[in-house]
Amino acid sequence: MFENDESRFLEFLAKDKKLRFVLPVTVSTNFSIFEPRDILSLDEKILYLWDSSYDLHPYINSSFRKFYAEEVGRFIETDQMVYSISASNAPIIEYIRSSLNKNGELTVGRIWAEMYALNENKEFVYKGHSFEKLYDNLATWLRRNLKRGKEKKEYFGEGAIAWYQKGKPIKS
Repeated sequence: MFENDESRFLEFLAKDKKLRFVLPVTVSTNFSIFEPRDILSLDEKILYLWDSSYDLHPYINSSFRKFYAEEVGRFIETDQMVYSISASNAPIIEYIRSSLNKNGELTVGRIWAEMYALNENKEFVYKGHSFEKLYDNLATWLRRNLKRGKEKKEYFGEGAIAWYQKGKPIKS
């Protein structure tokens, strides 16, 4: 989605005061959480959408950032933390933003969620009706507010349609 198309989607998300974005991996002194409207200023292509009524802490992994110091021939820890999220088990929705690639093609974005998590007994456990309902609400908004492409797989906002009508490439 172009910025104006994405802004409309983010405005829709912002109506639900519990929705937040987090980065899949963060190198920082603290774990970063973003309001929906704040992500327009980020350069990140992949973000995770999270309903803050779910506890995300069990799915956050953290470790000290390391770098290889050639002069001593080993890895050295820094004071920076690396935070990552176990995406397949966490109650998150993956949000891949549309963007222009290095070839000048508009890449198609998407939302995606795994509805089942693998528990400690290696059994698949349903993440719940409310989580699935959240995903369905987002997908419904996209289907109602974007136009379906020729291949019937993608939906395009007005900005992407104008881009395509000018003869510019779109990459699925």
